[in-house]
Amino acid sequence: MIQSPRTPGRYFALPILARLYLNKKSSEKWDRTYRSKPELMLEMLKLVYAHDPEQSLHFLGDSAFTSSSMLKKMPEAIAVTGRIGCNSRIHAPAPKRQPGQRGRTRVRGERLDTPEEMLDAKGLRRVGLKLYESTEYKVRLAEQGGFLFNAPDRPIKIVAIEHQRGGRGREVFYSTEISAEAEQILQWFSWRWPIAVTFHDSKQHLGLGEAENRKTKAVRRTVPTGLLMYSLVVLWHECIRKKPAPRLRKWAGKDHASFAEMLAALRIDSLAEFKRKHLSTPGVPAGIHKFLKPLEYLIALAA
Repeated sequence: MIQSPRTPGRYFALPILARLYLNKKSSEKWDRTYRSKPELMLEMLKLVYAHDPEQSLHFLGDSAFTSSSMLKKMPEAIAVTGRIGCNSRIHAPAPKRQPGQRGRTRVRGERLDTPEEMLDAKGLRRVGLKLYESTEYKVRLAEQGGFLFNAPDRPIKIVAIEHQRGGRGREVFYSTEISAEAEQILQWFSWRWPIAVTFHDSKQHLGLGEAENRKTKAVRRTVPTGLLMYSLVVLWHECIRKKPAPRLRKWAGKDHASFAEMLAALRIDSLAEFKRKHLSTPGVPAGIHKFLKPLEYLIALAA
């Protein structure tokens, strides 16, 4: 996840690793050990962490990837912010073992209110939130510290909200960054939205959703290569191109270039470089240049 140098507050999710997921039926067919999506995610996360254990990593994930069982398996050096269910079991810290105490040491402390019970309380704080770049929400907010049932060794801060309008109802989030404010935890979780944008744009404009591969190597390489191309196009536009991409269409409230416009700018700049190298020398028929203007337009809008 990187912040846009051009537009403060705008974030991009740039893929760096990919894994091929096979469902149970396909794994059986191809004689492969089945691995779930969370397991594949954990493998990539540990690989990134092992690359440089001194780096600061903060994992943002939805409930399937940040459940208590997944949190327990993640390296403690990696901060985690995610979503859990309203009925999740929350516990206090385990009491210290007393001198002369018999039996096993307790792993969990007393059971605390569930997020559902937290939101049932009266007099909760009401706040206005601006998330996902521009969307505004009005919510009731409750927060408390504790430990998830299946991860009793990692302290977390739980933030439960109830939307005052719209159909989102009640939602519960947590973060291992226990000193963070509740609003900051909600802001961190909203940064997941660029992940959905990355997959949408890669499928829509780079053809990742239409790949029809039959060879093993092609299946393994096509999507990772497309995701790498997405990252390169975004980095080129945000860090190398001097001016933002020109707007192809005008939308109310839109103040930054879309990925489609970045691609269009890359095609136009590539054509300009081609013209400079091959069509600016003497001997090129003058009439050929009259075809370049409509060609530029068609290249910019090419799917």
